Amino acid sequence: MKVPRLRSCLGVIPLRTGAILIALFAVINKLSGFFGVFAWDYTDPVAVAGYFYSIISTVILSYGLVGLIKDSLPKVRILVYFYWIDVLIGTLNTILLTIIWFIYTEHHTIPDPSYSEDEAEDREENFDKVWAMEEGVTIAILAMLWVLHLYFGLVLLAYYQVKERRPHGMIPLSSTAEFELDPECSENEADFALDDQPLPKSA
Repeated sequence: MKVPRLRSCLGVIPLRTGAILIALFAVINKLSGFFGVFAWDYTDPVAVAGYFYSIISTVILSYGLVGLIKDSLPKVRILVYFYWIDVLIGTLNTILLTIIWFIYTEHHTIPDPSYSEDEAEDREENFDKVWAMEEGVTIAILAMLWVLHLYFGLVLLAYYQVKERRPHGMIPLSSTAEFELDPECSENEADFALDDQPLPKSA
């Protein structure tokens, strides 16, 4: 079964504009690593590794963002590859932290001598209900964020595939703008058009 190629972002945003916005948000998200480094707290080696990874990611994503704006295919390729690598690393990290937090970390109420035995049991029971609800909500939110990141990766990949077929053309920021095409580009190489009309062949 052939997966249809994305022709826009979220159904309403032109593909190139969506790719630029995704890259921009990714850069802003990774800027948190700079705050961690400037905090001068290096007691946790895992946190420190995360800070420096965020800094490296910011540089690479910024480089790719410039490539999107300047319509540079090599820079866009680096952006797409690294974004998918980052999605994979983020997925593995989320799974690991979720397992540690929900399975291996104890969650219980702090004993209070002022409560009777029945009151303490009721308090513990209520806590378990609230914790079960929070656990479900947290997992649902993490799953939605993962799906969103996956979709953003597909948008970037779709833009790169279109750009790769049109190395001499510019994909418009607006859905009403026309493509600049290489007159020697064949119809198969230019099989993506916003208006779904066949592209004219060179004379």
